[in-house]
Amino acid sequence: MKLHNCILFVLLINYVVWGQNKAIDSLPSHQDFLKVLDNSDQKVYDDILQQYATHLAKHPDDLHTRIERCKFVQYAQYDDYEDYNPNQAYFDSLTNKLLHDYPTHPEVLVYHTSFSWGTQLDSLLANASDAIKAAPTAWSATQQGVIYYEMASNYYNDEKYRLAWQFIEKAIQYDPSYKTSLLYAKVLIHFKQHQKAIQCLAQKDICSSDIWELSQKARLLLDINAYSDALDTYQTITTIDPTYVNTAELAKTLEGVGEYASARTYFVKDTVRTWNKEQATLSLFLHDLAHQNQQYCVESYTAYRDHGYHTDPLAIYRLQLLFKHPLLEWKIRDVLGICTLLLIIGLLICIPSIWVLPIYFIGHKWNIIQKTTAKKWTWGLKSFWWISSGYLIASFAALLVAPLVLNSWITWTATNVEEITGSKLGQSTLLFIIVFAVWSFAVLSKKTIAVFFPKDWSLSKNILVAIKYFIVFKIISFLYIRIGGYYFGIEHKAITNCFTTLAASREDIIALVDTYGILSAYLLVGILVPIYEELIFRGVIFDATKRYIYARWAMVLQSFLFAIIHGDLFLCPVFFLFGILSGQLRKNSDSLLPGIIFHTVNNLLALLVIDMQQHL
Repeated sequence: MKLHNCILFVLLINYVVWGQNKAIDSLPSHQDFLKVLDNSDQKVYDDILQQYATHLAKHPDDLHTRIERCKFVQYAQYDDYEDYNPNQAYFDSLTNKLLHDYPTHPEVLVYHTSFSWGTQLDSLLANASDAIKAAPTAWSATQQGVIYYEMASNYYNDEKYRLAWQFIEKAIQYDPSYKTSLLYAKVLIHFKQHQKAIQCLAQKDICSSDIWELSQKARLLLDINAYSDALDTYQTITTIDPTYVNTAELAKTLEGVGEYASARTYFVKDTVRTWNKEQATLSLFLHDLAHQNQQYCVESYTAYRDHGYHTDPLAIYRLQLLFKHPLLEWKIRDVLGICTLLLIIGLLICIPSIWVLPIYFIGHKWNIIQKTTAKKWTWGLKSFWWISSGYLIASFAALLVAPLVLNSWITWTATNVEEITGSKLGQSTLLFIIVFAVWSFAVLSKKTIAVFFPKDWSLSKNILVAIKYFIVFKIISFLYIRIGGYYFGIEHKAITNCFTTLAASREDIIALVDTYGILSAYLLVGILVPIYEELIFRGVIFDATKRYIYARWAMVLQSFLFAIIHGDLFLCPVFFLFGILSGQLRKNSDSLLPGIIFHTVNNLLALLVIDMQQHL
């Protein structure tokens, strides 16, 4: 504002002098005025820089003035709209020289954290941390708080949440004002400390008139379903600037507090926007489906489908509408969607022929079956085909919780794709486990169920041998993860802890725990999954394939498939080893029980470690 006042003053003097000394019939053109304005702006800027230069020539050790000069160059002619500083090169030279002259000075390091980013910020924070350790008394509590806060923010952006929590707590020790920061609330929310996060966001310091800060606060409260507090914050935003409120977020907030009529009003308002109308219309339909009557549901679904075929190509949303209002009329596009859905399911059933039929033809064409293995087999290739199609259908069913993701795959478009996270990821994981388990157990009968019980091994022998194999597996996998990870330079989450290598996807497990509780994870992932996976790989696949290829090839094949479905390239050898060891248990005991014990111990230990890490 001071700079603008100076410019206006120069313009006024220029106009008065010009008007008194020259007879005129009209004012100059606007281009002339703009030229004068530009020249005045640059002249004032240069004059101020000259004042800084004159002062620093007399007082070269005036660090405060050097920093103030940097700040002036940083903001004087900065274009907020273009996010561009025409004096960036000069600013960089000033700040680099400042840091070179005072590499460990607290005031300099704190200032540089305000504009540095990337590797430069990483190096700066590392230097600041070393400087604090070397001379802690040279740093004020406020300065140390800034450094630790920036470190926390940096770690949070890099998704190193535990380190972020550690350093935001240190920042709060030196400067308690950070206890009301948005970053602290985000960290608390990540670690499911929702009540503490609400208390943090409720502090008076954070309830400022800053619209951006208030909107961030409201969004965080909405994320943790603190709808009443979020509504209060949105109302505060409305009183400051009614045009700033996000209508979609306000609608979800009102829905959360049970104000369904008001919520629908804002959902409808959101559909008027010029961008992403499709998503707004879908949100309105999902709201109507959950809380409104049949007429509203039909209207909003029709409006959503009018955006094109890709919005509901498999009629998934139409089926949801069917369950809520079964007597509604079906349109041709709805019927076509159901036909497409059935076609996809049929295709998933046929796809396993790609790997099942070659095994059949190889066995008959090349006659490579070992004669010594000829016996009455428990399962055949039909069962292998059944299990394979079950895996594909279970994977397909798991995506039903996120129709937008499924629709984008079907229509080959990335429009409105959502990421499966949070409770949806937990629901997807649960749905996959249940569907695949039911499909797998369908291959059992009174005759085949005997494969679970060994004839010659006692229960104690089953347990002892399984634990011995487990210890061998952990030693080998630990060495591979440590040595292989170091040799290939791979940063993998499993490198830090080899005990979690077979707990499926860590994110899936955490989402399952967050959605349904830790007991559900122990029952499903710790017990149910080992049973049906051993039935599938060491039971059906191993038995079915060794009817047509050598037993050792069948062992390798089932281990390879077991490794592939876990979807981790780096850990593929670990999963392959697991399949080999478990297959050897099946072969030696002629039953699935020791493999199930081996598998269960592994998964339960992995779950225990994950659970402990989440509560540290």
